[in-house]
Amino acid sequence: ATLIQDGTQRLEVVAAMGDLAAVPGGGHSLTIPPPDMPPVEECVERDLLEQGVKLFISSRVDLRVHPEMSIAGGSDRAETLAWIRFVDGRPPDTMAAVLFSDAFAPSIFALLGRVGWVPTIELTVHVRARPSPGWMLGRFVTEDLRDGRMVEDGCIWDSEGTLIARSRQLAMLLPSPVEGA
Repeated sequence: ATLIQDGTQRLEVVAAMGDLAAVPGGGHSLTIPPPDMPPVEECVERDLLEQGVKLFISSRVDLRVHPEMSIAGGSDRAETLAWIRFVDGRPPDTMAAVLFSDAFAPSIFALLGRVGWVPTIELTVHVRARPSPGWMLGRFVTEDLRDGRMVEDGCIWDSEGTLIARSRQLAMLLPSPVEGA
């Protein structure tokens, strides 16, 4: 699918779909366990964090950030850990895993602070399983930043601790388009 705005192509989507239940697995399993995370009640609501802008997606998703990662620039790593769910309480599905993979603040903010705008150049999400109902947990890490380009890797687990999705995002690190933001 292609999104065209004012006669210019702005977005291209390529998707490969399949039946997760129909894939032969051979009985073997290797996975990434979820990280240690405080309970949702001890985490900080994303809307309470100083971000400089009001994000439209915050009206759709409830995101609770690990308290040690809630201050921009307060970490020695470019890592974000947070719980996430839909605001309306509906259970997550495989498409939610794709949305949630792009709903977190850029992990580079944890290390550098709110340094500007981080537009996506390319996002790939691999959905690995159907999620169980309840909160999902996301971990996003940037270990590659050079010449204003960064690569962020992410994992999303469901309420049972099952790895649901892995993502990789190539993004740009640009100065803020709004003075003081």
